[in-house]
Amino acid sequence: MNGLLLGDHVGSIYEGSDKIRGYSLPLFSPASHITDDSILAAAICSELLKDSDNFERALVDWYQKYPYEEYSFSFFKWLEQDIGDSSGNGSATRSIPAGYVAQSENEAIHLAQKISKITHSHHEGMCGAESVAWVIFKLRHGAGFEEIKYQCYENWGYYLDYDLEFERKDRRGVFTTSAWDTVPISLFIGLKSTSVEDALRKCLWLGGDCDSQAAIACSVASLIHGKISNNMMQKVYSANVRKFNDVLLIFSQFNQNFCA
Repeated sequence: MNGLLLGDHVGSIYEGSDKIRGYSLPLFSPASHITDDSILAAAICSELLKDSDNFERALVDWYQKYPYEEYSFSFFKWLEQDIGDSSGNGSATRSIPAGYVAQSENEAIHLAQKISKITHSHHEGMCGAESVAWVIFKLRHGAGFEEIKYQCYENWGYYLDYDLEFERKDRRGVFTTSAWDTVPISLFIGLKSTSVEDALRKCLWLGGDCDSQAAIACSVASLIHGKISNNMMQKVYSANVRKFNDVLLIFSQFNQNFCA
């Protein structure tokens, strides 16, 4: 789960169509911070730690803990109008914990469906959540790239074979949080990375929805390449502990219980 925190924190200041892009950008800045991705993932983790699936209540409770952060339009649409039909990548990011808790492929997908249908009941939103939880589960159990690539295409229509140079040019000046446009390429970057840092830097180089994309890519990469450096995670924790201590505590508890 440290991959989610790291990607979200580092990507926070590079998110947007008009932001600087590059592989060698500074990873840590005084302005960097965790975002709604980490807060709402903590909500899911808090329920899973209690062996509960009252995810809807948890999302509201954690929003109320941190009501002044920048949440998506679709999240407010659900919160204020009870309309949860987003096709974005928000539920994909917060379905990462499901892949750690699940005891089977079907359970990973089923948990992701429960998480996603609250705010992201659109088919593409559901696909994003299901695929991310499933990939996390499969990597925990030793699956290789070719198996994951095949199943992602068969189950969700995700063709994990990108020319990143082309994608970078094609996405210049474009910002989207669409699950269809962001989840498969984030999975691909994580799966084909040479390290967690490489996955993180490729997300910054690609640009766009950097925090969510890096949260997914780094989560995937960390299961392939192993533990993220203590130095990196110390920087993330020290930058956020004053404002987001409750989030960090939940992530720590979750890591101890499910990610050891």
